[in-house]
Amino acid sequence: MLPEITRDPKQLAEQQSEVSAALGAVDLHALDQGDAAAFDASVRKAQAALDPLRPILQKESLMLVGQSHIDAAWLWPWTETVDVVHRTFFTTLQLMNEYPEFRYSQSAMQYYAWMEEKYPDLFAEIKQRVKEGRWEVVGGMWVEPDFNLPDGETTVRELLLGQRYAKEHLGTDVHVGWNPDSFGFSWQLPQIYRKSGIDSFMTQKMTWNETNQLPFRLFWWQSPDGSKVLTYFGKDQNSSLRVAPLVTDLKSMDQLAPGSSIAMPIYGVGDHGGGVTRSMLDEAIKWTSSTAVFPKTTFATAGEFFSRVAPRVDSPAAAWNYRTLASGATTLPTPAPGRMEIPTWDDELYLEFHRGVYTTQAHHKQLMRASEEQLLNAEKISSLAWLDGLEYPGAQLTEAWKKAAFSGFHDLAAGSGIGDIYVDAERDFESIRQTTKEAADAGIADIAAHADTRGDGTPVLIFNPLAWARSDIAEVEVQLDSKEGASDGLRLITHDGRDLPVQVLSTDAATGRVHAIARVSVPSLGYTVLHARGGKPQVRSALIARGTELENAFLRIQVDPRNGCILHLVDKRSGFDSIAPGGCGNQLQTFTDNPKKYDAWNIDADALATMK
Repeated sequence: MLPEITRDPKQLAEQQSEVSAALGAVDLHALDQGDAAAFDASVRKAQAALDPLRPILQKESLMLVGQSHIDAAWLWPWTETVDVVHRTFFTTLQLMNEYPEFRYSQSAMQYYAWMEEKYPDLFAEIKQRVKEGRWEVVGGMWVEPDFNLPDGETTVRELLLGQRYAKEHLGTDVHVGWNPDSFGFSWQLPQIYRKSGIDSFMTQKMTWNETNQLPFRLFWWQSPDGSKVLTYFGKDQNSSLRVAPLVTDLKSMDQLAPGSSIAMPIYGVGDHGGGVTRSMLDEAIKWTSSTAVFPKTTFATAGEFFSRVAPRVDSPAAAWNYRTLASGATTLPTPAPGRMEIPTWDDELYLEFHRGVYTTQAHHKQLMRASEEQLLNAEKISSLAWLDGLEYPGAQLTEAWKKAAFSGFHDLAAGSGIGDIYVDAERDFESIRQTTKEAADAGIADIAAHADTRGDGTPVLIFNPLAWARSDIAEVEVQLDSKEGASDGLRLITHDGRDLPVQVLSTDAATGRVHAIARVSVPSLGYTVLHARGGKPQVRSALIARGTELENAFLRIQVDPRNGCILHLVDKRSGFDSIAPGGCGNQLQTFTDNPKKYDAWNIDADALATMK
């Protein structure tokens, strides 16, 4: 298929006729006969016939961006990735010596940090190429993470760690977001990007959608707060530079971003690294030649592409989302001459394919979330203790955050890798737990040392690391005075003399140790001091438990002892029972899950249609 170098049907027919005539001039019979001179002469004749089309074709542009998608841990452990990165970067630098026009773009600051530590000479050469503008640092993150499962703070830390490293160790600011392979993208990402210095974004994963193909490749992506990044969908993260994909790439730009005459093909061997090859560059040299009858083709960086495109784009007044897409109202107006008409996408970028990544490797997901909480709590507690003069454990917590950021790499967080990488991750999570426990324990001890613990009984300090007041169940373990003992139960008394409701889980009469839970109210980023004594709590409760029935002043619940179904859930004030007669609340359901492909990654869209 030829590119639409004109929209006038008559002119297009004439141009296609010229191309056909030129192709007909190539003497394939001479090639079959081994007559090289005759064949070469026919090719020169064909070239001359095509020459008049060069000015027309060169109104279109291809900006070739060399890169390598490197999975930090997927079908191999991270220790192997270090070698993959080394070989890829070494080859890239070698090719830069041979091809002066060659440009390269690479994400993931963790990879640069490995090279700085293990191969300092190679790292110094990378820094020089960055300074020259031939090696572009993209992504701005520690690794290329998943954008759905890690929490928002971890995504921010990916950028904080990444941008700081790029500035301090590579001498550059990163402005291009780069994540070709995450399994979907949170709606808040443009906001996080813009507040971190990123104003453009490249991915290609959304082209894998099963149902709703987004009808554009260049667009503004907007967060709920109105922050926007200029976003581009690449065609394939592991592309070569064959002519047919290049032409198709350019044609799809015009179809999906009206008025666009520029495409950014990304090329290079990826997943297990490799990057740009000599054969790819030889191919590129042909298309960048001034004599090539081909769209204007240049070596470029992603930043150069976005800088060239951004001043030319216009946007319709209304933003689009998945509801707009479902309604079919996705027609863009014809742009003014020299302009491009691109939409604003005001929604998440949900991947309609690898739905199973939200459940597989659940233990990793649990540990990932726990580590996020541990890190934030340790930071808050350590900050408050620092105000009292305790040294802040910044270096230790930063290293722990790097481990947490690495665990959010898209194949790790998503659960799409081999078993070995989760064993490695568990070691990292244990290291995070130990680091944060040490920091939090030291901080709490310092805070407790300044707290007013005067009162009758053993003091118990409950700390709330959240930024809002909290009334919740707290677990306490108390060593009572031996004279009080633990056999009579446990009382937890507030500063104003009130008993809290307490449930004793276990006691050790010999030592006076009591393990219990209680409902405690604690101010935001603060603490309350309780006093523990032996004895029965002096509290009254409206809660009544009778076998499999529970009742308080507001609700009555009845559970079927045979299967755990909730038979009745009654609002006592209105008498309304939310369980229909014969119904079953809290019912466990199972569904057939036989995906068409990628059994560990996919849950097909119709999976809930078949309940077992």
